[in-house]
Amino acid sequence: MYNINNIGRLHIELTSRCNASCPACSRNLAGGPVSPNLVITELTIEDIKNFFPKKFVENVIGINFCGNVGDPGMALDLLPILEYFQSNSKKYIAQQVRTNGGMRNPNYWTEVGKFFASVPREKNLSHAFYQPAVVFSVDGLEDTNHIYRRGVKWDRLFANMEAYSKTGAFGIWEFLVFEHNQHQVEEAKKLASKLGFHFAEKRPLGFGEYQGKQQGINVYNRDGTYDYTIYPVNFTGERSKIPADFKIQFNNAMVHPVPELTEFSKNLAKNSGIRCKSLEAYVQELYVSATGHLLPCCFLGGVFGQFSSSYSRWQFNKKVQEMGKDKLDLRQNSIYNILMGPYFGPFFLDGWKEKTVEEGRLLYCVETCGSISAIDKLYVTKTIDAKLIRKGE
Repeated sequence: MYNINNIGRLHIELTSRCNASCPACSRNLAGGPVSPNLVITELTIEDIKNFFPKKFVENVIGINFCGNVGDPGMALDLLPILEYFQSNSKKYIAQQVRTNGGMRNPNYWTEVGKFFASVPREKNLSHAFYQPAVVFSVDGLEDTNHIYRRGVKWDRLFANMEAYSKTGAFGIWEFLVFEHNQHQVEEAKKLASKLGFHFAEKRPLGFGEYQGKQQGINVYNRDGTYDYTIYPVNFTGERSKIPADFKIQFNNAMVHPVPELTEFSKNLAKNSGIRCKSLEAYVQELYVSATGHLLPCCFLGGVFGQFSSSYSRWQFNKKVQEMGKDKLDLRQNSIYNILMGPYFGPFFLDGWKEKTVEEGRLLYCVETCGSISAIDKLYVTKTIDAKLIRKGE
């Protein structure tokens, strides 16, 4: 499945801590309380050194520090971890830190900026993923960013972005486009330009892509009271009819022993092939969770340990439970033993070979890496302006 010599990219979730409550994030329940299943933890510099020995790091050309449930800006050892990989890779390495930018203070982001300003950039690579940078995930302006990035304070966020920008480091502004902020895309582009950042549009997921119809995302407060509904761009589906005084009991209403396996999902699994995005021929990628578990990708990492809300999540975690989570734990096994051992490869390969979900075909892999995957439509903007790549020359 994996060729050790071809593993050149890593996706590392440094922490499960976050300052935000984004409604589609699996760390919380619909923008409300933190999920009762979430383990609050993070990886230290010592963990990283143990998981990824210097010999392994020599071939690494790209690292994405991005959270499924946590923000790398919250990790205590972010800077020494960046320095460890930078100093031990023998190739051009593009490390990227994806953050909502609303934690800590300008002094901290100045230090992060100084690191990124000091590392080499490959001037001939125009794809956004191939440049060392902090990627600020900001979905709107002062009056809209908080609608999805709940809990992020604009004043602190923008002060941090300005502090990073002043170091001359390369930066990226990633903008999830929703119905409520689509009118601000051009204004945000101009603001990104003033900061010297590349601007990237993204189309968010979570609006019924795998249910066969468009739907909004209902957002709740921590006490369970309904707050509002978020809709995608050009929404044509049915609007929410939830009354303003509605209150949900999260534990009873949102956690199901076995979610429904729909006919739509059954047909999707039967009629879609799987081409794993982590197993590209020229360079392969691995994901490590904040709990230290090794998986092929962040998509599976995003649902690791979460049985509720969809059949695809339940099925994957049930199979992991049957195999034993310890088989994927880097604190109990070396990365070499996991990859070359009898569990990791067969678990995923067998799950891809089966013909139907009932026979064991991994539905979540079909949804993310199938022939009609919504993931492929995430990025609208991928290429960077050459002037930005050469910034600081």
